[in-house]
Amino acid sequence: MAEDEPIEEDLSPWLLPAVAERWQEAWAPLMQPARRALLAALAPPPGARLLDLASGTGEFGALAVERKCRVTGIDSSPTMVAVARAAAPGADFVEGDLEALPFPDASFDLVTGTNAVQFAEDADDAVAEAVRVLAPGGRLGLCSWGPRADQDVNVVGRALALLDRDFDDEVSEGDDDPAGESGNGAGEEEPGSYVGDPGVLEDLLTTAGLTVEATGEVASSLELRDEAALVHTFEFDAGVLEGAPIAAPGTIARVIRDAAEPFRTPDGGYRLSNTFRWVIARKP
Repeated sequence: MAEDEPIEEDLSPWLLPAVAERWQEAWAPLMQPARRALLAALAPPPGARLLDLASGTGEFGALAVERKCRVTGIDSSPTMVAVARAAAPGADFVEGDLEALPFPDASFDLVTGTNAVQFAEDADDAVAEAVRVLAPGGRLGLCSWGPRADQDVNVVGRALALLDRDFDDEVSEGDDDPAGESGNGAGEEEPGSYVGDPGVLEDLLTTAGLTVEATGEVASSLELRDEAALVHTFEFDAGVLEGAPIAAPGTIARVIRDAAEPFRTPDGGYRLSNTFRWVIARKP
């Protein structure tokens, strides 16, 4: 997509270049320890055919290229695909749907996804497609956020979600949109229903006919040097980049600062600790 082409209002914000670039700058590094752990656990041999689902800005693909894998990435956003191609020129990135992968059966030795299948319209269908394109004996490795209680970033996300709800109520009285519907981590689910809860990913894979072989957890911290970096990072969750902020800029900045105060470090920066979970399962 050319940058000067108009973007329809009903399209995902992930189509906006500014959103993809901010994600790559501010949020993609947080998952890097989890990506490295998942790839190390998979231990792919040189030449392994690897498909990365919801490949985003290409960080996992770049790591797999370093391991001499033959890498294909797929993402629904053409803007993210363009960024990924620049980040990992040794990989092939394509635009497509996780629930209708444009690849023949048994095309890959490994399929991976970091914070991927839970964002499909139907996670079971997305996993079924991943299994379809896996060769017999191939492995599927998925990684997601861990339990909500282990995510410091959710404290800020919850505050922004509440601000979003209050703002919506002011604009449209009586529209009760519970916090968390925007996907920013503020909602509450029944125990064991959230993808990061132990056993949820495992059940998803075993239901698809795979055998779980390994699981693990990885700690990773979001390190921000000062208040400006804090606000810059969490504006991503506040609609600022899409041109439809959830409140006035000053209000957004205040809510972010107040929510993150418990995580301020003595040098004036911020450190928000988080946990990721990964699961690897094999196709018969």
